[in-house]
Amino acid sequence: MTASVISESDRAPLPASYRDEPRHLAALAVAMTLVQLFDGIIGLRLNDPGRAYGPMVFAAINFGLLWWMKRLVATRRSASS
Repeated sequence: MTASVISESDRAPLPASYRDEPRHLAALAVAMTLVQLFDGIIGLRLNDPGRAYGPMVFAAINFGLLWWMKRLVATRRSASS
């Protein structure tokens, strides 16, 4: 049995395609990070701090969580082998 990245109690809210494959969840995280980053760039171009800084903060948070998830998956894979 392989170690799952997402615990059993956390699986319920996730769609079936994201439950067993962390790379699917990572692809969604990358896509949302890019969307928020571009949204922040639009806010900067409009000279509106509210439309710029909020999405930039969320893009940074998403990137940090993506990096953390990648580290977690690598750690669990190395521990299981």
